[in-house]
Amino acid sequence: MAAALLDSHDHEARIARTGICSVCVAAEPGPDVEIVEESVSIQHDLFGALDGQVGRVLEVLQDGRWHTLRQIAGELEIPEQSVSARIRDLRKPHFGRHTIERRKISGRPPIYQYRFVR
Repeated sequence: MAAALLDSHDHEARIARTGICSVCVAAEPGPDVEIVEESVSIQHDLFGALDGQVGRVLEVLQDGRWHTLRQIAGELEIPEQSVSARIRDLRKPHFGRHTIERRKISGRPPIYQYRFVR
């Protein structure tokens, strides 16, 4: 990464917003950090638990019942779009390649339910 970018970015604002500076991490990524579309995802902690929204969404889904994005978002008090993104994350190898089923329950616009399988 160019030194000019490192010198010109708003380090403190990024730290305040996300808890980590993705520009600095991209310059020298450590073994436990992955840059994903300009956001930083911290891998499993020392005990294997998932951090942040990903872990909270997984915790809700692990009961094996069907849930809509709205239900999960309401329970966790986060936006539905964030829940959807975290479900996609959980399917990725980085987050354990979990199997999460999806079924359509209504028409226009479609509403889906999600269920954790493994």
